[in-house]
Amino acid sequence: MNSQTDGRGGQSGRKLTYRSQVRLRDSSNSVEKTSMTDFHQQIADLEAEIDALSDAAEQCRKSMIVAKVVIGVGALLFAASLLGVIRVDAIVLVIGIAATLAGIGFYGSSRSSLEHITEKMRTYEARRAEMIDGMDLRTVEER
Repeated sequence: MNSQTDGRGGQSGRKLTYRSQVRLRDSSNSVEKTSMTDFHQQIADLEAEIDALSDAAEQCRKSMIVAKVVIGVGALLFAASLLGVIRVDAIVLVIGIAATLAGIGFYGSSRSSLEHITEKMRTYEARRAEMIDGMDLRTVEER
């Protein structure tokens, strides 16, 4: 039996023709080109994900500002009720306390989300940097 290697290091049970041998060589070159294209696509995907995470982080920062305002308004309302600056009514006291507590909870949630998003962004940025470093780029010299 006359067998040849199949171009992938293994033995095939059939004889390869010249045309199939050329196709195997061409496919190995296209695999190299495809993997480089996939590499670029993976980097582009990471950059898109980093962009989306950046937008989410900005939304968390805005939410934290809103939460601080709510805390301030709630505390001010509560203090004004206790000091007699405004008419003391049970509902005003409850609204002040509720606003303060809700603001604290909202702030904590937004801060936690921001920390999680920031950590994820750092991970993606590190992965992107590793991929770019692994691309074997050449320095172009000026003449």
